[in-house]
Amino acid sequence: MSTRTIWKGTLTVVNTEVNLLVRIVTIDASAGTVSFNHAHRCSATTLTRLQQKKWCPTCDRQLKQTDVVRVFEYAPGQYLEITDTDLATCEPAPSSTLTITAMLEQPLNPLCIAMTARLIPDGPAATALFEMFRAGLGTMHAIGQLVLQKRAVYVAIAARARGCVLYLLRTGDQVNALIDVDATPSPTVSRARVHDMRTMLRALVGRFTYADVRDYYGVNVRTLLTARVTAATRDATRGRAASTVRVKAARRRG
Repeated sequence: MSTRTIWKGTLTVVNTEVNLLVRIVTIDASAGTVSFNHAHRCSATTLTRLQQKKWCPTCDRQLKQTDVVRVFEYAPGQYLEITDTDLATCEPAPSSTLTITAMLEQPLNPLCIAMTARLIPDGPAATALFEMFRAGLGTMHAIGQLVLQKRAVYVAIAARARGCVLYLLRTGDQVNALIDVDATPSPTVSRARVHDMRTMLRALVGRFTYADVRDYYGVNVRTLLTARVTAATRDATRGRAASTVRVKAARRRG
């Protein structure tokens, strides 16, 4: 599984002289992902990939990409054109700085986490200072802000035995929406029943390793495609060989 850098810049801590070159690294979601296309079976042996053409029903004609604009539907059938210039006014100022503004001592609520990545030093020269930062974190979370993909976001950084983990945090509204999914008050249950449930659950301890976490569907699809591609390539090679034999036979007869 390959990784990719989604951000690189300088990590700073307010009211300190810490300036550390770092990178944020995550899994490349596109790597190893199987994608399909749509096609038309023109005949028993011919498949043609479909074209997605843009058509205007008012003008009754096909459009070029330069004719297409971005719009927002504010009422049924009512649109406002939104240009790149309009959206640029909403973007934060470009920045290559990750600024640590606070520290969190209590455990991080998992509902707050939108994405998990690795924070690593950017180059050998940053390794020693990065290790000082990692060790200094201890069990705390460093809360910081940065501009990522044209959005100002909050992150939490936690130290691990090797390097640091960076969590992209959800907004407060998003977290509250998840908390409010089930607002039903919890019923009262006896301690004895809680104890019984805990005993049953503890019986499963030790039955899991991260090696068990696999995309079995993806693995099976790739295995299927490999077998089908191999068969199709073999059939095509046999077809070309048979065609060559027929052509040579026809020449001899001629």
